[in-house]
Amino acid sequence: MRQESNPIFEARLRNCAETLPILLRRSIAEGHPADRVASDEFRANKKLGSSDRRLMSDTFYSFLRSWGFIKKGIQDFAGAISDSTKPLPGRRAAYEAMFFSALLDRGAAPEILDILCGKLDISAENMKKILRIQTREEIASAAIFAICGKNIPFDRKDSAPDWIAAEVPDGRMLERLLPILWERPPIWIRAQTENIQSLLDDLGKHEIKGVPSNAVPGAISLGKPRLNVYTMDSFRSGLFEIQDIASQCIGLACGANPGEKWWDACAGAGGKSLQLSFLMKNKGSVYATDIREYKLEDLKKRAKRAERSNIRTAFWDGGSQPSRYWEKYDGVLVDAPCSCSGTWRRNPDAKWTSNSAEISELQSLQGRLLENASKSVRKGGTLVYATCSIFNRENRGVVSSFLEKNPDFVLEPFANPFGGTSCDACLDIYSWDSDCDCVFVAKMKKKAETFVSAL
Repeated sequence: MRQESNPIFEARLRNCAETLPILLRRSIAEGHPADRVASDEFRANKKLGSSDRRLMSDTFYSFLRSWGFIKKGIQDFAGAISDSTKPLPGRRAAYEAMFFSALLDRGAAPEILDILCGKLDISAENMKKILRIQTREEIASAAIFAICGKNIPFDRKDSAPDWIAAEVPDGRMLERLLPILWERPPIWIRAQTENIQSLLDDLGKHEIKGVPSNAVPGAISLGKPRLNVYTMDSFRSGLFEIQDIASQCIGLACGANPGEKWWDACAGAGGKSLQLSFLMKNKGSVYATDIREYKLEDLKKRAKRAERSNIRTAFWDGGSQPSRYWEKYDGVLVDAPCSCSGTWRRNPDAKWTSNSAEISELQSLQGRLLENASKSVRKGGTLVYATCSIFNRENRGVVSSFLEKNPDFVLEPFANPFGGTSCDACLDIYSWDSDCDCVFVAKMKKKAETFVSAL
């Protein structure tokens, strides 16, 4: 018996079908971040209960992960979403897209698919055949045929924009990454306590099973909890921070020691500043700067909560530093603004609102930030450059250009946190390394002495 007899659940799906096209247009056509679009909707619509918000949020992100396939298979729906001058799709079209993306995302509850089959006149037998299919490309073709009787072949590459193939290091990496972009990543935390077991016990009290990483000390996967971890006492007490394990590897690559002076040049809200302070055992100093002062205010609150007393904050617009700051720090970290393509699993909307022209602009900014920040590294000190990007121009391209202009810096090999083997000073971390984001990190050392050859 179909679940459409459940009026409450049917009302939730109907509300989704009416609201999701609005959210999608705001994200896809207008370029607003998906998380902000969703939060704005929830604040504006106070009548939505927790179950309604969860269903709408899950379906919204399912649409964004499936958008490349939707554009190819349900063109009228996608065209109306992408063009703000056109009327929004009707409820039937929204049901078709919901059915299509739910099958591709493989996370929909059976009752959702059951009701949608009823709305779209898809037989139970036909549905069983689709569910037996293994690959997303074949599922997409079967689903479109069930919806409208069209034969449309799909390819794995349809799940990402065409232009990214020219930006990644090689095609084999992209082929491996594309299927993973469909999967929602877990939440990772970084323990700010030596008593890991006590933290795990506290998580267990909230029915969250924390799984410590075998490779990165203090990194704990929480899976995909429904609980808002920001409300937990252990978080409010500063015992952990939300930080992806790949991001934690950037901090580890720095190799900061107690008593040193470090500058986190593009600190943002300060996740890595806090990590550096923890690695330095609250000794020495961490100078955290950013162009967004509201982010630094957030860092001050986080540092107070975690009792990190050696962090100072200041505004920096990325320009040249006065000479009094030159050669001042044992280490400088430039976690540069980037395309954030390495976080597309968490932010699938960015896949469709980014473009190749932005990479050139970012590459220029990244090179300028690295150049200006590098002047503050003392002789024999460390310079670390990092991004959460998978694109070569933002990563090795920036590092190579910098080293050509700055012969007083050399690459410095360091241990890969995943496995401990030495890497060639430039490390790519991909989602398959530990079910994480993708990041790039390069470590350089400023020569202790500069020799000038006599003529």
